[in-house]
Amino acid sequence: EGSVLAYNWVHDNTGDHTMGIYLDNFCSHFVVHHNVVWNQTSTGIRLNSDATDHLVANNTVIQATPFGVFTYAGRTPTQKGTRIINNLVIGRLAPTDPHQFVQGDLAPFWACNLTGAIDARGVPTVDSTAVDAGMVEAGITDGFIGAAPDVGAYERGGDVWQPGADWGEVASHPDLR
Repeated sequence: EGSVLAYNWVHDNTGDHTMGIYLDNFCSHFVVHHNVVWNQTSTGIRLNSDATDHLVANNTVIQATPFGVFTYAGRTPTQKGTRIINNLVIGRLAPTDPHQFVQGDLAPFWACNLTGAIDARGVPTVDSTAVDAGMVEAGITDGFIGAAPDVGAYERGGDVWQPGADWGEVASHPDLR
């Protein structure tokens, strides 16, 4: 509860039924943002039920079913309080598919998720529907460029981050010397 998964590249999990980011049943309050997930044989981001009070924002999913959900037999599926916003999908986005999202009163809040064009780095192209199509989320979309945040992991015109540790920053940290 309260964990943050951010600024990762999760890719090339090519075994049977692989997933990129996987939040298992009965966890809550995860924040999943600014990740690029590609080349999974199953699901890019999986939120198994119960999956409550998560924030899944500004991720890019390529070459995978973008989202997935599983609920144990005999349990009522819930993603109540979970917010899924500003995610860019290169593929089929199906918010009414019960295999991707819980439906009805226990469904997640879902907004500004769409498909759009990206370049080879994963950045929205100049004419992409992702540019300025997102909603503001404090602490996640701060410093956006343009009229509104872009949808996906990268802001057009912003830093093109790469995953991994900044060992220079670690080496200079006074508590780690």
